[in-house]
Amino acid sequence: MRIIVTFLLILVSALNVQSLFESYIQLSQLSSQFQPANSIEQLETQSVSSFMQCGYICNRNIQCRTFDYDSSSTICRVFEGALDTGLIIPAASTSRVGFIKYSSLYFIAINQPCTQCIESRYLTCSNNVCQCPIHTFYNGSQCENQRYENASCLTFVAQWNSTGNTVAGDAAASSGIASNRLNFPYGLKFDSSNALYITDYNNNRIQKWIAGASNGSTVAGQINGASGQSSTFLYGPVGLVLDSNDNMYFSDRANCRVMFWANGASSGSTIAGTGSYGSANNEFENPSMIEYVSSTNILYIADTMNHRIMKYLLNASSGTVVAGGNGQGLSNTQLSKPYGMALDLSTNSLIICNYAAHTVVRWILGANSWTLIAGSSGVSGSSPILLYQPVGVTLDQYGNIYVADSGNHRIQCFLVGQSSGITIAGIAGSYGTSATQLNAPFGLILDNQLNLYVADTSNNRVQKFARY
Repeated sequence: MRIIVTFLLILVSALNVQSLFESYIQLSQLSSQFQPANSIEQLETQSVSSFMQCGYICNRNIQCRTFDYDSSSTICRVFEGALDTGLIIPAASTSRVGFIKYSSLYFIAINQPCTQCIESRYLTCSNNVCQCPIHTFYNGSQCENQRYENASCLTFVAQWNSTGNTVAGDAAASSGIASNRLNFPYGLKFDSSNALYITDYNNNRIQKWIAGASNGSTVAGQINGASGQSSTFLYGPVGLVLDSNDNMYFSDRANCRVMFWANGASSGSTIAGTGSYGSANNEFENPSMIEYVSSTNILYIADTMNHRIMKYLLNASSGTVVAGGNGQGLSNTQLSKPYGMALDLSTNSLIICNYAAHTVVRWILGANSWTLIAGSSGVSGSSPILLYQPVGVTLDQYGNIYVADSGNHRIQCFLVGQSSGITIAGIAGSYGTSATQLNAPFGLILDNQLNLYVADTSNNRVQKFARY
């Protein structure tokens, strides 16, 4: 629930416009703090006795648009940065953000004589007329903050419910072959009707799970979980993508191939790989996650044990190496067991989970090396700047990166340009079957509301973490 707090400071002189020096302040949920786009936006820091007093400090400063207060430390911070340029991020349970609410009514004196705004909180007197305060501009309705060059104009609250809801498989983590069970789910994708497709690795099948259903249906492989090499059998499916017609492309890992399976079909066809392990350009060794670009009919395949990413044109007999391929290693021209990846079309690059190097890297297509996004090459750990065996990765529309940090049993969110992650699901270093825990998560996906779905692999279930 959001609360509106009003500060009213009665002025001695009555004004024609905005006679009360007031602020309408909206509050965030607890366990949050403000992160400005730039540290110079912090106006002041004080130790005060209450959130209300912190709001009073913000109210009396015409530049203040946002503040946060931690009742434990009694620290009040006030900022000229606003929610359309900064972020609300998770913090201690005793911390909360307040932000000034604006109305066009507060700015009707813009460009009027200074007598109309001499005591206004929202306008200043400049050259004998009412103008917007410093670092803001008039947008035709109200004064808003100037943007930094090349900055995004958005509000993003990086906060999810820490308690997951089981949407597929058994909430108690039991595995099985029945239609209401999974056995090591890996990849996740939504179809055009928002049904969830799951690669059920140890059951050698792909399950379709309609939202709210208690059972899934088998859409590829055998219902009984039998493995095999023929066109109707699978052996350890991992990565999965769907095209606009809900046709499936997936990596059949233990068969060292990538298959195409038409929507509603009872068998598939091999479109990449030979069915045997190898390192030639037409072979794979344990292919994992895949990406598909429908406009160009290109598949990108994580060839995990060959430490490379392969690019395949549909119907091509072999692929080309687009990342790695220089042996396993930690240099910026090498990969080390790449598992998950995500295609970032805005930068024409692949975001790659470098599993054995404990890093997430960006490889621009056509480049000879990667740049580091998160983690420290060859160093594992559970701090916000370290990872331990990252396997799955996805992006949101803002460019924030989400990583399944499997060895730490958590999901990390890396905001744009940040190398320090925010844990949004799971508990670092603590695996278990409770609704707040994960056990070696692998695949992850966001819906159009940015709710998070996680393949909680060793718990044999898929968990949904709702975004606030």
